[in-house]
Amino acid sequence: MALTYERDRHRLGADAVAGDAASGVGGAEASRRNVLHVETKGGVGSENPVICDAHSGRLRTKSCWKLAQGKWNFPDRKAVILDVCPHVKITSFTFENSLEGRTSSSRNSFKYEWKNISSVPVLAFEIVTLKYDPFDEPMLGSRTLISGRNSADFTPLGPGEENGDGTIGYGHIHVLTAIAYVRAVRFTDGTMWRADTNVVSTEVKKVAPRIKETGPLVPEREKRDDKKP
Repeated sequence: MALTYERDRHRLGADAVAGDAASGVGGAEASRRNVLHVETKGGVGSENPVICDAHSGRLRTKSCWKLAQGKWNFPDRKAVILDVCPHVKITSFTFENSLEGRTSSSRNSFKYEWKNISSVPVLAFEIVTLKYDPFDEPMLGSRTLISGRNSADFTPLGPGEENGDGTIGYGHIHVLTAIAYVRAVRFTDGTMWRADTNVVSTEVKKVAPRIKETGPLVPEREKRDDKKP
């Protein structure tokens, strides 16, 4: 994935997600875990696919698949938006565990929508997602860089414009509470804005008073090995 710094995440954007499914990103080991094969009756996109469990060989309908997907997520999981940025507003935020594609391993996804509420076009901005387990303890968070409108369109986000994107990673995660906020914004005129961590800390305590240890409010970016072979 080109535009996120979170460990084990691969791509950003709906087109990129489709590309992952087609190319089998993740390797043979990932593909052997929790694999379902979808046999579509009536062609691709049918409303009544038959799903075959690769381990048991039992067939399941689409409705059964949706029921199972519900069991892969905490029923009371919370996706919280911190409205700390006066320039770019996160208007929607969701996350879930799922199975994607015709043949795929278990996955987790985070989806965001946003709007430029300033009077200047936005060149790029960054969303931080803080994650907490069922015991309200901090997990590895993420920093997602959005260049322009979304991962597939680097055109600056104009005043009043809305867009959205998401991240997807392999494996199910045990996140009960996730908190998203805009950490930084760069405008086309060269000016920048960054969130005050003191303000972020205060807001986290307001929206999630049970969380006593917030963990890093600005997670480290994924470290990459730049050594040449």
